[in-house]
Amino acid sequence: MFDLNKNQKRILMFCTGFFGYDKRIADALREEGYLVDLFDERPGKGFIHKSCIRFNISLYRPIILKYIRSVIEKVSVHRYDYILVIKG
Repeated sequence: MFDLNKNQKRILMFCTGFFGYDKRIADALREEGYLVDLFDERPGKGFIHKSCIRFNISLYRPIILKYIRSVIEKVSVHRYDYILVIKG
Protein backbone atom coordinates (compact mmCIF):
# COMPACT_ATOMS: atom_id res chain seq x y z
CA MET A 1 0.00 0.00 0.00
CA PHE A 2 2.70 2.47 0.97
CA ASP A 3 5.92 3.21 -0.82
CA LEU A 4 8.91 1.04 0.06
CA ASN A 5 11.15 4.12 -0.29
CA LYS A 6 9.57 5.90 2.66
CA ASN A 7 12.34 8.36 3.49
CA GLN A 8 10.73 11.76 3.90
CA LYS A 9 7.32 10.53 2.74
CA ARG A 10 4.60 12.49 4.52
CA ILE A 11 1.18 11.16 5.54
CA LEU A 12 -1.83 13.28 6.42
CA MET A 13 -3.89 11.11 8.76
CA PHE A 14 -7.46 11.63 9.95
CA CYS A 15 -8.70 9.24 12.59
CA THR A 16 -11.26 9.25 15.36
CA GLY A 17 -9.58 9.01 18.74
CA PHE A 18 -10.59 5.58 20.01
CA PHE A 19 -8.74 4.07 22.98
CA GLY A 20 -5.53 5.68 21.72
CA TYR A 21 -5.50 3.67 18.48
CA ASP A 22 -5.06 6.84 16.45
CA LYS A 23 -1.81 7.64 18.23
CA ARG A 24 -0.64 4.01 18.10
CA ILE A 25 -1.15 3.84 14.35
CA ALA A 26 0.57 7.20 13.80
CA ASP A 27 3.49 6.13 16.03
CA ALA A 28 3.83 2.83 14.13
CA LEU A 29 3.98 4.72 10.83
CA ARG A 30 6.59 7.07 12.29
CA GLU A 31 8.65 4.08 13.43
CA GLU A 32 8.57 2.91 9.82
CA GLY A 33 10.10 6.22 8.76
CA TYR A 34 7.09 8.23 7.63
CA LEU A 35 6.37 11.81 8.67
CA VAL A 36 2.81 11.77 10.03
CA ASP A 37 0.48 14.66 10.76
CA LEU A 38 -2.47 13.32 12.76
CA PHE A 39 -5.82 15.05 13.14
CA ASP A 40 -9.05 13.91 14.72
CA GLU A 41 -11.87 13.86 12.20
CA ARG A 42 -14.09 15.71 14.68
CA PRO A 43 -13.61 19.17 16.21
CA GLY A 44 -14.15 17.88 19.74
CA LYS A 45 -14.43 14.70 21.77
CA GLY A 46 -16.80 15.81 24.52
CA PHE A 47 -20.42 14.91 25.08
CA ILE A 48 -21.73 18.16 23.55
CA HIS A 49 -19.69 17.68 20.36
CA LYS A 50 -20.78 14.06 19.96
CA SER A 51 -24.43 14.90 20.60
CA CYS A 52 -24.44 17.76 18.09
CA ILE A 53 -22.93 15.54 15.41
CA ARG A 54 -25.35 12.67 16.06
CA PHE A 55 -28.45 14.84 16.12
CA ASN A 56 -27.28 16.99 13.19
CA ILE A 57 -27.73 20.28 15.00
CA SER A 58 -27.27 23.04 12.42
CA LEU A 59 -25.83 25.40 15.01
CA TYR A 60 -22.80 23.13 15.17
CA ARG A 61 -21.90 23.81 11.54
CA PRO A 62 -19.80 26.96 12.28
CA ILE A 63 -17.73 24.99 14.79
CA ILE A 64 -17.06 22.29 12.22
CA LEU A 65 -16.12 24.87 9.57
CA LYS A 66 -13.78 26.65 11.97
CA TYR A 67 -12.07 23.33 12.78
CA ILE A 68 -11.72 22.45 9.09
CA ARG A 69 -10.20 25.86 8.34
CA SER A 70 -7.69 25.44 11.18
CA VAL A 71 -6.65 22.03 9.84
CA ILE A 72 -6.26 23.41 6.32
CA GLU A 73 -4.16 26.27 7.64
CA LYS A 74 -1.86 23.87 9.51
CA VAL A 75 -1.40 21.41 6.65
CA SER A 76 -1.12 23.91 3.81
CA VAL A 77 2.59 24.39 4.50
CA HIS A 78 3.33 20.73 3.58
CA ARG A 79 3.01 18.49 0.56
CA TYR A 80 1.61 15.07 1.35
CA ASP A 81 2.37 11.80 -0.36
CA TYR A 82 -0.54 9.97 1.23
CA ILE A 83 -3.82 10.78 2.93
CA LEU A 84 -5.03 8.14 5.36
CA VAL A 85 -8.59 8.29 6.71
CA ILE A 86 -9.58 5.73 9.33
CA LYS A 87 -13.23 5.40 10.34
CA GLY A 88 -14.07 8.65 8.62
